[in-house]
Amino acid sequence: MNSLTGTERKVYGSFMKLSMWMIANRLPEELEKTCKISENDRPVLRSARLAYATDCVYVHMDGDDVVYTGTESSIRLHGISLLEGFEILQSIFDDFREWEDCVKAALTEKNYQRMIDVSVWMIQNPMILLDGNRILLGISKEPEPNQMDEEWKYLLEHRHSSVKIARTLYLESEAGASGRIRRVKENPKLKYGGITCEICAENRELGLLTILEKNRSINKGDEQLARYLCTLLENSMSEQETLSGQNYLYNLLFGGRWNEKDLALQLSYLQWKEEDLYQIVLIEPKEHRNVEVSVNLLVHAMRRTVPGCAVLRQNPYVILISNWEIAGDINFHSAVRAYTSEKDIRLGFSLALPGILSLPYLFRQADYMLRRTRAASANEENILFFRDCGVMYLLASQDPEDKIHAIHPGVYYLWQRYGDDGDELYRTLEIFLDTERSYSRTAALLYTHRNTVLYRIRKAEGILNEDLNDAQIRGYIRLSMLLLEETGKQKDERKGT
Repeated sequence: MNSLTGTERKVYGSFMKLSMWMIANRLPEELEKTCKISENDRPVLRSARLAYATDCVYVHMDGDDVVYTGTESSIRLHGISLLEGFEILQSIFDDFREWEDCVKAALTEKNYQRMIDVSVWMIQNPMILLDGNRILLGISKEPEPNQMDEEWKYLLEHRHSSVKIARTLYLESEAGASGRIRRVKENPKLKYGGITCEICAENRELGLLTILEKNRSINKGDEQLARYLCTLLENSMSEQETLSGQNYLYNLLFGGRWNEKDLALQLSYLQWKEEDLYQIVLIEPKEHRNVEVSVNLLVHAMRRTVPGCAVLRQNPYVILISNWEIAGDINFHSAVRAYTSEKDIRLGFSLALPGILSLPYLFRQADYMLRRTRAASANEENILFFRDCGVMYLLASQDPEDKIHAIHPGVYYLWQRYGDDGDELYRTLEIFLDTERSYSRTAALLYTHRNTVLYRIRKAEGILNEDLNDAQIRGYIRLSMLLLEETGKQKDERKGT
């Protein structure tokens, strides 16, 4: 476990203080003890002392027993020496101090799962941390899922609360000061009750910390510890939105101000390169009621489940910018498409093109698909690919640069290769499509053998990654060819520069 640095300790302030409830919760169960702790006992205790001192636990003997005396409460340990009693208590203060350092270090790094991991041994019950949109930030690695309820399993699988639970929590939530405790009762969906503590800042709810009452009963000490954790989480989570660092990508997409130096710095944070291959996916809730809540839910879910992506919000969309060099096309597609199992979500995939400066064109491609589908209300498709409406986009677009960036990438690649080292794939494909896919007529026009045409077409299909039996795809490919020939663009025109 990482400890807190001197600078981090300064940011978060001095060490936490304990209550007699918190001390009692950390005493070994096998010790014979008698606890007389007030319901009003507060966390004000700084250390253990062998002489009375303000806001300290006074450790002294009473007959054969060691007594811990706080401000309003006492704990009696039977039949042990003063030295043993003092060492037990001091070790509890040391444990809390070490735990606090580890928690603060995790929160400084915004590593909420690690915060949960280092807290479980202190809390002694399963824990869940959700953000303000009910997206999972951290969850106890024990117990095993088969020992828990369906909601626990749902959280592990989907990384966010189920719709029913999320809506209930939204309705019940009242953003205010951090640390407001709510009791969670057992119900058909929740096997264990417990407590939920709100994390808030400036009347804005940032998240919920839940402790389930599985291993032992929850008492005042647990509530006090939960409130303290929420105070630390408030400081960390209130900065989370400003740390996403997507401003320059947003400006690039929507015509805002940016410069090459700052954009390069932005890309370095993401471990991206300007010349990498990029794709945009727009995710849109089909129901536009409460669209802001739905978009926020999706934003946080995608930031944690889709690797190598920048995630932005622009109602009614969640915008995913994928760098294929990092995310990989297969992993990226499978991760994103998993969300279409929920029928109220629609996805629009742009083409994948090289160059970070291609992003505005890619956004317009995906936006065009979703707007067109939205207008055709009978369309129930959940996953839309640009190639399926490429012909309509090329015909509708008035911007020459938009047209160039909407040309089929495989066709553009073949166009670049045409003539290099005697490469005839582009010309062969063009004639093949013009002859209604006749191998014999194509061979005759090219003065070559039919088997050569067959080989070239199969190779071209592999590069295009398309099925030429699809009339819509053939139309898109042929129109892309016509546009390339008519515009007479240089081979390096569409490199995102």
